Amino acid sequence: MMNDLVIIGSGGFGRELLAMLEDINREKKQWNVIGFWNSDGHGEGEEVQGLKVLSKLELFEKKLPYFAFGLGFPEAKLKTLLAMPKEANFPSLVHPSVVRSSTASIGSRGVVITAGNILTVDLRIHDFAMLNLGCTVGHDSQVGAFSVLSPGVHLSGNVLLGEGVSVGTGASIIPGKKVGAWSTIGAGAVVTTDVPPGSTAVGVPAKVVKVRDVFPEVGTTGTNR
Repeated sequence: MMNDLVIIGSGGFGRELLAMLEDINREKKQWNVIGFWNSDGHGEGEEVQGLKVLSKLELFEKKLPYFAFGLGFPEAKLKTLLAMPKEANFPSLVHPSVVRSSTASIGSRGVVITAGNILTVDLRIHDFAMLNLGCTVGHDSQVGAFSVLSPGVHLSGNVLLGEGVSVGTGASIIPGKKVGAWSTIGAGAVVTTDVPPGSTAVGVPAKVVKVRDVFPEVGTTGTNR
């Protein structure tokens, strides 16, 4: 039996997620993608990749389907989730090509791990995290809830990413470093020191160039700040 699923976000990553679900279904038929949904109502009634962009009315006045986030922005995921019915179900989705040790722990809710990722030993990926193409996560590391790793990110061993961290394409974090909640690491950056919560760090080695005055309340899912 295939389960109905709606992709939240009809942009670039939403379309990539659709392709990933097709790959998963080739291994084992699980998901019947019935459409896209944008929480801001953008594109309602239009078609993307042959699927309709659904309205909120179509979604929430019937039996709820499963949902998957096709969004690459941590705060957008959190904001959308908090506005949805509590009973909304978000399965964790892992591309068949992912290399994963038996001791790599992946949250049961809303995780998306795309093609080409390598997950080594004794690590943890928290709920609603997203790992884009070709990332590596080293031993004993943690990726906080709602965090997003862009393509080609490399986390060495014992790296701790707090909740809602966004790591840009091709960035690297050396062993044992911590990146505080709701921080942003720029594309190509090399993190060699701890990064405080709410910071933006760029460059090689990465330096903090901005700290936010306000960022989302941490601990939404019990992850480490």
